Amino acid sequence: ARKALPRGAALCALCLVPPSEAAGIVGEGGATLLISRQAREGRAVSAALTLGQRDANFPRDLSEILTRSNAAVTASWDFSDKQQTKEWWRRRLGLDQELSALLRRVEESALGPGAVFLMGEPTAMAAKLSSEVSAACPHGVGEDAASPLSLVLLHARTFGAAAVRDQIAYCLSCDEREGLDLDELASAFVSRSEALPPLRRFKPGPVLLALDGRCQPFPWESLPRLRGQQEVCRVPSLRHVLWWRGRAKRGEGGGEDVDWGSAYFLLNPSGDLVGTQGRFEAWFADLDGWRGHSGEPPTCSDEVERMLRAKDAFVYFGHGTGERYVTRSTVERLDRCPAAFLMGCSSARLAPTAGGQGGGFLLSYLAAGSPLCVGNLWDVTDKDIDRLAKKVLESCVGGGEATRLTASTLEDARRACKLPALTGG
Repeated sequence: ARKALPRGAALCALCLVPPSEAAGIVGEGGATLLISRQAREGRAVSAALTLGQRDANFPRDLSEILTRSNAAVTASWDFSDKQQTKEWWRRRLGLDQELSALLRRVEESALGPGAVFLMGEPTAMAAKLSSEVSAACPHGVGEDAASPLSLVLLHARTFGAAAVRDQIAYCLSCDEREGLDLDELASAFVSRSEALPPLRRFKPGPVLLALDGRCQPFPWESLPRLRGQQEVCRVPSLRHVLWWRGRAKRGEGGGEDVDWGSAYFLLNPSGDLVGTQGRFEAWFADLDGWRGHSGEPPTCSDEVERMLRAKDAFVYFGHGTGERYVTRSTVERLDRCPAAFLMGCSSARLAPTAGGQGGGFLLSYLAAGSPLCVGNLWDVTDKDIDRLAKKVLESCVGGGEATRLTASTLEDARRACKLPALTGG
């Protein structure tokens, strides 16, 4: 199955196990964060990270920040009053800083050494890394360990010897660790890593995140080590990746590339997002190959379904997921599903389900074969998310030439946000 992964990509699965279920995994302790990584080459690596009470509470801490954010957004504000405007920004900036601090804490304390397994595979100078690993490691280390150990060596200079020791241990079997001086090997990795060229020269590949229901609400893509360093996107599971790539290879469902010159849009269909409509209406009307509605809902009941079958992209600026205008069952029965760009509040949020994986409308698009879906994990303010959306769409259709929307496109667009964590996250 790993050979069916995109070349250069790594699949990273995260699962948060509560204390009541974690005892059989790591013995005594608190909650456990399980990380499993599989690249196209080399062995899979798994790590079970026991979390203290403070670290294990990161989902609750995120929820508390977002609750206060939503309360501030829904409160009545008179922006003609300078004091109220100042107070609005004071609260919003404070929440943004709190979320940034939470992201740092999760990376440094909860993930710790395990953060290296969320980094992209080096797609350039791999032979150089492999030779460095071979020179540092004694005989007896399996050949398929070279790939994960190369990742560890590449990032060793930013983690330090103590963390690298744990990372090496995660990569090796019990037999391979037997008789090894892990402290000495970790020091050798750090020394060799410090002599390597800058990280960008190794061209880290994309990371595909598969998250369980407890991990899904958290913005892992915005962890300091990931943000701005590489492409990160979410996938439902490895099975979905294999299924979708099989469809694309057979020429089913439209393939991997999206023609952003062929789009259907619903812009403020409820009529109450006047500012958003004003920022996009004239532009959308001028785009060749774009059809849709501004300030009004679709004119007939089957229009959205027909357009989803005919167009390469669906662009939605409204409330929520747009389920008022197109149902999940309609999307799921499509034999050809476009890319979905859903700029409603919480359009990408998955609700808890009995199976623990989470469920939401966005998954219906993916189940129908959509090549990509973009949405918001929580409620956002229209002006800031409009800035991000405008940057993304400009990069896709700028100059009239269709281009690819990638995780890097989104990362570049996040820089347009005034609240880089709260909105750009």
